[in-house]
Amino acid sequence: MGRSVTKSYCHEGHPWYRENADRIKEVGCKQVSDEAFGEFEDELVRQFVLEPECSGVRIVRYDDITDSSTKVVRDAEEKPHWDLKIDFNPARPDFKASRGWMIDQWSGVNRIGGKVDGRGDGKTTVETVCAIVKGRGATIVN
Repeated sequence: MGRSVTKSYCHEGHPWYRENADRIKEVGCKQVSDEAFGEFEDELVRQFVLEPECSGVRIVRYDDITDSSTKVVRDAEEKPHWDLKIDFNPARPDFKASRGWMIDQWSGVNRIGGKVDGRGDGKTTVETVCAIVKGRGATIVN
């Protein structure tokens, strides 16, 4: 599970910035954004663990910038896998209720399936992603 964080909300005029102004002034917008994404990612992982449809699905968390060279991530990426990306963007008006996501299938280093994307709350996203990963539904070939 990777992260795609949009920084369009890191300006004083944005409501998210105003809501978090004191903490942003203390540690910076990137740090506050990373913390908020981490909280969301933790909740999403809890949903994966609790969802019976996800039984047998293995989650490897990574940050596109700092963790891509770790052995666990390298080992996972060398094998067939699905890559889930979450659009974390507090600038969206529906941010608290819904988040965008995209998942695609890889044989290792080569993408082999089509991509599927959607929007939803954490529970809906987890249910949908696990159904796709476990082959419950159509196969996307391009």
